[in-house]
Amino acid sequence: MNNFKRLISAAIAVTMLSSSVYGGVVMADESDEVMENPQTEETSDDSDKTEDFISRLYTVALNRDYDEKGLNDWVDAIKTSTYSINQVAELFILSPEFEAHEYTDEEYVLILYSTFMNRIPSQDELDFWVDYLKEGNSRELVLSGFTYSIEWSNICAEYGIGNISEAEDEEVSPSPEVTVNEEDVRAFVNRFYNCFLGRDADPEGMETWTKALVSGEFTACEVATGFIYSTEFQNSNLSPEEFIERFYTAFLNRESDKAGLDTWLYYYDYGFSTDFIISGFAHSEEFSNLCKEYGITRGEIVLREPRDLNPSKQMFVYDVYSALGRDVAPAVWNDAIVAMNTRTDAAGYGAYYVRQVFCSDEYVARNRTDDEFIQDLYTLLLCREATADEINNIKATLSNGGNRNSVIDTIIDSSEFETRCANSGVPYRRGVAPGYLSPELQASINSQVTDLRSAFNYAATMTYYRHDVDPNVGTRVFAEESFNSRQGNCYGMAAVFLELAKNLGYNGVQITGAVPSRRGGMAVHSWVELNIDGVIYVCDPDFTYGTGRDGLLIQYGQSGTWMYAREAEMRP
Repeated sequence: MNNFKRLISAAIAVTMLSSSVYGGVVMADESDEVMENPQTEETSDDSDKTEDFISRLYTVALNRDYDEKGLNDWVDAIKTSTYSINQVAELFILSPEFEAHEYTDEEYVLILYSTFMNRIPSQDELDFWVDYLKEGNSRELVLSGFTYSIEWSNICAEYGIGNISEAEDEEVSPSPEVTVNEEDVRAFVNRFYNCFLGRDADPEGMETWTKALVSGEFTACEVATGFIYSTEFQNSNLSPEEFIERFYTAFLNRESDKAGLDTWLYYYDYGFSTDFIISGFAHSEEFSNLCKEYGITRGEIVLREPRDLNPSKQMFVYDVYSALGRDVAPAVWNDAIVAMNTRTDAAGYGAYYVRQVFCSDEYVARNRTDDEFIQDLYTLLLCREATADEINNIKATLSNGGNRNSVIDTIIDSSEFETRCANSGVPYRRGVAPGYLSPELQASINSQVTDLRSAFNYAATMTYYRHDVDPNVGTRVFAEESFNSRQGNCYGMAAVFLELAKNLGYNGVQITGAVPSRRGGMAVHSWVELNIDGVIYVCDPDFTYGTGRDGLLIQYGQSGTWMYAREAEMRP
């Protein structure tokens, strides 16, 4: 994709995809699932229905009765819009309790059908999803296919809970009094042969498709899909422009206009599926009118892949992986988007994928020059060219001993990148492991640290290393040294914890000061202050290391803790 197309991605995401409706089709992206807070007081009946809804999830998904606290917490989460309905259901399936059962693929699919569709699947349906998992697709990706199903939306509706699905577009059906004219249907079929395959229909194909349309076995959308996915069409070696042009003639009965062609080529370049493109044309007013002229039921195209249901996220993920300079399997994009929609750990955030790609051995092996590296960061992450001053400043940093990982961190920490994430619907918060560490060390830390407690334990269990310190060097220097050596004194331990806490979304600073020494007088010491909802807490990994008592979220003057003499905040 050329730079021009990359650089307009943020604008396209906001102006064309902020609405859930495009080209006449309703697509359920993540914004659709967020329920508005009610403007009037909720009735007890509504509350009871929500409790019944959660109770059903416990029974069907976890195979047990609810516990009172869990029930109340989930009901509150829905009522306050902390989580959408889909997120609540997904979190049940992704919970450690569910995963502890170690269900087989077949058992997993059966539970999904029971939970999200309230039925047992046919053998063909069961085989389809089990085979899909055996092909290497993740369970999270399969799960997303169920949470966007019509049947799940119907279940939610039964409980009076709103849940937008991708298939809420109005159905288009011929009026009962309309008699299907077989000759008109034959003409419709033949135009598909001409438009998609560039030839007249063969007798056998003509009879098969005509019979299916006249009987109502197939809709116009299903017939179009059959042509598009046929071996003959797939092997036609069309250029992207020719590919899109065939859609214009077949669905809209006209040639493309420049603006429309550019838009669809944009989606094509950004890795959206063929179904996404079919859906845009098939749900257009022009195709609906064409079907009416021929007396045929239009039908629907149901989008199931996360990349199609989350267009703005797809553009973000595609840009990030473009840094590798090669094609990436759609499963990679889909898995990333599912994680962004469902994960609450580091893998759910945009910065995680930036580091995964730009800090990877594969990217390093590309041997990009400093200029190319800088432009990769700016065009792919910020959707603009770097200015001459920005290029010169970064190159000066690199030539003075700075490394590329610190440059990546600077971009990720910028308000501009935060805005890009917001425009793309991508969670912004940084990954747990700082980006200036090696990818291997980042992965190791991310596997161990998932919340504030595990972050504190990680710092407090480091090997103690006594050495002279200079507080003026800043938190980052202590943290980097201690992360890489897995040892440190109170300054190193505090710096490591602060970095992990900040990457978990907490607001804090490292403090230099002193505590009373057993030998008398005061001993130099360092700890962390976290500001949580306006309350200042002391967090001291070295206190836990030295005493065995809990040094997380204590307060100044608290009984059984050290007497802290606070001097100053350390610079980052």
